Amino acid sequence: MMNACKSDSNLSLIFRKEAKAKGLRRYFTGRSCKRGHIAERKVISRNCMECEREYDLQRQASNPERHRESNRKHYASNIEKCRKHDRQRQAATPEKRNARNAKRYALKLHAAPPWLTKQHLQEIALHYKTAKVWTSMEGDRYVVDHIVPLKNHVVCGLHVPWNLHVITEKENLKKHNRFSNEALRSL
Repeated sequence: MMNACKSDSNLSLIFRKEAKAKGLRRYFTGRSCKRGHIAERKVISRNCMECEREYDLQRQASNPERHRESNRKHYASNIEKCRKHDRQRQAATPEKRNARNAKRYALKLHAAPPWLTKQHLQEIALHYKTAKVWTSMEGDRYVVDHIVPLKNHVVCGLHVPWNLHVITEKENLKKHNRFSNEALRSL
């Protein structure tokens, strides 16, 4: 059984010896590996990139906390490089950002209960206005954050005034969509 990679049609044949002479990290022979993948291989180890990817996914799944900690350390020590890479990736795929924003908007719509009154909606608007005013006064960018996230593996919050607060963008990015008992106590 042969498993072809998505990008096989874009690869040109180059053997390991030739790739090594050119100083390349990968090569492509067009032959399948022992698991049937037709993919690039690493020059240094001769391993199939698909097999490497599968191995990495297994390792991440077996110890997710170690994987998260490793990612945090890498990001902390290479923050500018990571940010530059993220900006380039986002600029290259604006449709992904648009889709993510549309999904979030849809979640908000479903997370806004039908029993919200006009006064509740005005309170929500006031949170956003407060964030805008604080941003212009303080210099730091302020955003409206959901105390209990709209989407979380433990609990999903509502888009209601008592679940919103204004925090700096930096704090919001650090929090991501995490949920804690302390957040619940602040309600």
